[in-house]
Amino acid sequence: MFRTTKTLWIWTFNYNVIAESTIEWIKLERGNKPTDWSPAPEDVENQIANINSDLETIRRNAERIEALEKSE
Repeated sequence: MFRTTKTLWIWTFNYNVIAESTIEWIKLERGNKPTDWSPAPEDVENQIANINSDLETIRRNAERIEALEKSE
């Protein structure tokens, strides 16, 4: 992964504050109209895949329960 380090100066009201921080995954916008937070497309895809996996597990469990009920 290619990483670039940049310096971001943040001024505070108390000029005696000295701190070192790391800021990752920022969202830059152009213009004067901010947009709401939105999930990354791959996060949504992963959530859908997880739900599909959970549904498949539920389906298999339901089939096992039906099979047990029939065998009794």
